[in-house]
Amino acid sequence: MTPQISNKGLLKLAMSETKDSFEQSLADACRNSEAYGVTRLRDQFGLKPAPNQKPHKFVKSPYSNRSNPIYLVSGCIPIRRFKEKELQKLTERQIRGRKLSGLKAKRRSRWYKASKLLAEFIENRDVLVLDTETTCVSNDAQVIELSIMDRHGNEVFYQRYSPTVPISEGAFNANGISLSELEECPSWDTRSDEVKNLLCSRPVLIFNSKFDLRLIKQSCIAFGCDELWVDNVESMCLMYKAAEIYGATNKYGSISLKNAVAAAGIEWQGKAHTATVDTRMTIALLDEMVRKHHALDQEIQKIENNKI
Repeated sequence: MTPQISNKGLLKLAMSETKDSFEQSLADACRNSEAYGVTRLRDQFGLKPAPNQKPHKFVKSPYSNRSNPIYLVSGCIPIRRFKEKELQKLTERQIRGRKLSGLKAKRRSRWYKASKLLAEFIENRDVLVLDTETTCVSNDAQVIELSIMDRHGNEVFYQRYSPTVPISEGAFNANGISLSELEECPSWDTRSDEVKNLLCSRPVLIFNSKFDLRLIKQSCIAFGCDELWVDNVESMCLMYKAAEIYGATNKYGSISLKNAVAAAGIEWQGKAHTATVDTRMTIALLDEMVRKHHALDQEIQKIENNKI
């Protein structure tokens, strides 16, 4: 059942969103069994968990070791609902003031801060974006495909590698790369210095930086190359920033690239788990994540300038 629109849900958005469109977004959230924490329920829908409503599940906070409950939107209730007489008494200026106050409050939200931090990281900088495909995820796994692009999706580096360890069944099922396809490919050490020079000279955005940098370091060690430089790469992880903006979807407090892209409303292009495609989708996701805080700032500016 779709909850009624509350004070926060309707009046806070009155100047930017019609009642019908807000009701539709609320109905969509219920139909899709969407679940959120109490902060997002309050800020986005003006809802709170119903008395005795059990959490849908628990997700790990990206800021601590705590697991926080999330609740199905369909089971929540309005925080407060204005009566019709109260609505009629509100002047346009009051509604505008309420909306402006609500929008400015969003600047304190995690998603806004994450979006702004990303924008500051890439502003006026020659940023690189990378993705890897690997033999597996273990401590002796190696990189078998590496894609590095610039901020605009232009290919800067691409290579497939022949590893010294087998490709696990799970990795093959994900990326579809077999050892036979890599027999004629060079080993990691042949272009290790080239990768080092690239990644040490420019800031790097990686969806799961901890994993990809670990696998690059392991590949260096496996082939007797210098690996100490990997610890000095200036990188930012998009995965946890995406979890702050779109919400964590697992017990680790993170979100997959595919889920983040879907949450951002981006259509996936190409085969997932290929380094080139994943790098391009990471760039598309980055663009949308950065856009979010700009959109809020522009909306606030329009109201302050009496344009809406």
